[in-house]
Amino acid sequence: MSRGNEKQNIFRDRDDRVRFLRLLDEVIALKSWELLAFCLMNNHYHLVLRTPSPTLAEGMAYLNGVYTKNSNAKYNRVGHLFQGRYFSRLIHEDRHILALTRYIAQNPLRAGLCDDIANWEWGSHRAIAGLTQCPSFLNIDFFLKLFCEDLKSARQAYINYVNVPAKAEPWMKVRSRNCTAFTSEYGDSVERLRQILRTPDDYRARNLEILDAYHNHGFSMVAIAEFLGISRERVGQMINAGR
Repeated sequence: MSRGNEKQNIFRDRDDRVRFLRLLDEVIALKSWELLAFCLMNNHYHLVLRTPSPTLAEGMAYLNGVYTKNSNAKYNRVGHLFQGRYFSRLIHEDRHILALTRYIAQNPLRAGLCDDIANWEWGSHRAIAGLTQCPSFLNIDFFLKLFCEDLKSARQAYINYVNVPAKAEPWMKVRSRNCTAFTSEYGDSVERLRQILRTPDDYRARNLEILDAYHNHGFSMVAIAEFLGISRERVGQMINAGR
């Protein structure tokens, strides 16, 4: 997710949105990303991405940098358009992808930009629901197959699901500090950490697993914090307490 500097609009008209999507299409092709869902608001945007290789940081820098340069030229302005670096969150489970996609699909409705999410043109919802042609840069197969192999049944199940009111669950919330996606820095280490940090509901066992990941497997406090979605300071406290 990237937000406009001082919460200012980054999209002022239809042409801005079209220009951004064309640029996004270019970056997806260059970096071999898979775009599973997206939503363009007025002062921010959301992307749900799969990044097979660690190119998220450079791809996002290109996307936001080129868009800023073009917008500054168009509106005769200078300086930052976005509020610092993008924010990111690693998604571990299919149920989280489902909840996140529903949440961002409902974003325009919650913001009062439309009276029905089926009417919001600048997101992936209409394509996933089969209400419009799917753009070439959007991969809807992965998401729909989480519901059903049959396309028609999957789309109806998706529509039923996405119309249930969503809430920002704790794992979904963006931290206040800037960060890159865990996968952009640690790649295959995600699976290694998943095997080590395997008891999230047992506080005492989780502390021992954090110590194991840090002392015996060489993972940094930052890597562990990014994986768990907690602060580095909290991980440091657990490690210091276990020494």
